Amino acid sequence: SSVGGVWRENYKGFGVQVPKQLYEFADLPMDEVKFGDYPTGEQTQAYVERYADHFGLREHVSLNTKVTQVRQLGDGRWTVALTLPDGTHTDRTFDKLVVCSGLYSAHNKFVPDRVSGQDQFAGDVMHTFDYRSDEQVAGKKVVVVGNGKSAVDIAVAAS
Repeated sequence: SSVGGVWRENYKGFGVQVPKQLYEFADLPMDEVKFGDYPTGEQTQAYVERYADHFGLREHVSLNTKVTQVRQLGDGRWTVALTLPDGTHTDRTFDKLVVCSGLYSAHNKFVPDRVSGQDQFAGDVMHTFDYRSDEQVAGKKVVVVGNGKSAVDIAVAAS
């Protein structure tokens, strides 16, 4: 595991839907992307990692750690109960709390269990997260259900 979240792994061809100057932090330019270009997912991931390294943030990040409870203290700070990768439990207190639930992670893929007529469908059903190569859709009739950026990206790639 590493920093980056959705940028670390995702469907083939994913990227940012805004020019790089709207996505980079003011204190570290995204020099690897030209002004006005839209960074790819890989470029964005490299930038996030470079940012974390440049500012020494990795030492403050706990990966593969489960949050089991969050409580706000009377002074406004937050106590977070954690289960660490080795199974031990600990509490840590922070001044600020940012909830990053991983809505778009591999662990939260939403594919409806039942769609009308699905029992008559003999083809593949997949989430955009699992789209890794053009060969998966080559020569096939493809239906994309959704209206988000990933749906549009896959529809373009499959056409």
